Amino acid sequence: MDKMSIKLEELGEAIMEDPRRIVFMAAKQAQEADAALQQKIVDFNETRGQLMAQSGDNPEESTRLGDALAKLYEEIMNHPLMEGLVKAQEGMNELTAQLNNRIHFFVTGEEPMGCSGDCSGCGGSCPS
Repeated sequence: MDKMSIKLEELGEAIMEDPRRIVFMAAKQAQEADAALQQKIVDFNETRGQLMAQSGDNPEESTRLGDALAKLYEEIMNHPLMEGLVKAQEGMNELTAQLNNRIHFFVTGEEPMGCSGDCSGCGGSCPS
């Protein structure tokens, strides 16, 4: 293996050990293992498909399907396992942004964006 491949393997191992990834994987596994939540997701997708297939000739049916879709979405997103998955996904997005910003710096020699001092949207590329 060349030097870059070795370093990529090391980075991959570090990513797999990152607490944000560990939390995300556990949340994803828990969400996928919940049969009732998975059924709601299936129902949501089927209802969305029915709504998309509507030709618009029956506004009452479209309204009924739209209401059912909104109700299913709310039930799914308010489920504790889904809330945990969404929060864990935010951590993974942060990790990915941090990695992308550093890689961008090493490839181009430039920071991808200047530091505004507001760290709320930061990907962690500041040297401090």
